[in-house]
Amino acid sequence: VLVLPPALPSAADDVMELIDRFGRASPVELSKEYDALNAIPDPDRGGTSQLRLALLLSQPGLPFRDDAAALRVLQEWEKRQPAADPALKSFVRWLRGMLGERIRLAGNLEECSNKLRDEKKRAEACKEKLDALKDMEKSLIERDKH
Repeated sequence: VLVLPPALPSAADDVMELIDRFGRASPVELSKEYDALNAIPDPDRGGTSQLRLALLLSQPGLPFRDDAAALRVLQEWEKRQPAADPALKSFVRWLRGMLGERIRLAGNLEECSNKLRDEKKRAEACKEKLDALKDMEKSLIERDKH
């Protein structure tokens, strides 16, 4: 029987564990982690800290969520980590793509919301004009009766 030594965890494995931990953490715990990472000046923030920050910034439902900031952090990580683990680099490229898509969709949603608001204003203006015409018609009918 051949017994293989346990595989050493890769950087990509570490990131997957981190994502799992973030998924189980409370918003308060995530806020504390975010505050600690955000307190580190950009030039002093290492590769692991950058990835942790980007993952925190991209977590849905948190008050500090900022996809654009997460994207900038990942772009900076790629510049600083040219020799990083290939699987980790692939994950970062995938995450950048997902964040870019979320940013694009958020922009589309904002544009649609603005159009809807404008249409509601136009509909309200038309309703007011119609009501004014109805009032005018009633007053003309009343005047003709007398």
